[in-house]
Amino acid sequence: MSKKTSAFVGLLLAAAMIAFAVFAASVGFSWFTNRVGASATGMSVSAKGSLEIRAVSGGANIAVMQPSADMKHFGSEKLTGIRPGESGSFTFYVYDPGRTEFDFSYVLTVTNNEFRPGDTNKGFYADTTEAMQEKALQHINAHLLFFREKNADGTYSGWIPGGQSEQVTATAQEQAVTVYWVWVPWYSDIFSAGSPMIASADRERIAAHYGAEHKADMFDGGEVSEDGYNKADYIIGTTLRHMCFDLTVQEE
Repeated sequence: MSKKTSAFVGLLLAAAMIAFAVFAASVGFSWFTNRVGASATGMSVSAKGSLEIRAVSGGANIAVMQPSADMKHFGSEKLTGIRPGESGSFTFYVYDPGRTEFDFSYVLTVTNNEFRPGDTNKGFYADTTEAMQEKALQHINAHLLFFREKNADGTYSGWIPGGQSEQVTATAQEQAVTVYWVWVPWYSDIFSAGSPMIASADRERIAAHYGAEHKADMFDGGEVSEDGYNKADYIIGTTLRHMCFDLTVQEE
């Protein structure tokens, strides 16, 4: 049974140092022609139960009571730009002070970085509406995907659906978890067989998920096509100015 605490107790904040630039799409030709400046720092991490979250192995518990702009940084990755096709990874450590074997779950999403210092628009461009912001977050969580593995041939496998709980059985008191992320650049990387980016079984699973019931998450207007995919990227690039990864860990 899950152990839960109050809404604020055990909330952990951290940041994966990611500076990125998003480009507006030129529909029908190349993905990006007009540059839209953007930057970000951010990973927010929360935990429920007695678990600790560490940025480095053997490090201190980075818990704070509330998220804030002066949250501690998590990780050391620094990118000069991020756009469709960019990828990376991060590792976090889950520690249980009383057990060497335990179960926990985590949930990952991509969200706006509302704690960016000096940003009064909560990570969005100033002239965007709430409807545009909601749609941009919906699309980025379908275009930027998380995986458990990056294989020797360069493909990704072990898809971790954004917003869904991922179960882990820890085999040590401090359990390392590495997550790989990639912003999938092309419609064909998901919906065409033989994709060089995603392992076959995972590609088929992702295509089935976003090609039917969840098509509005990946495609502008729910149009399952290359054009609908490109338009969704355009919405992301012209709406989101600062973004971050949101990770919640819960003891089971």
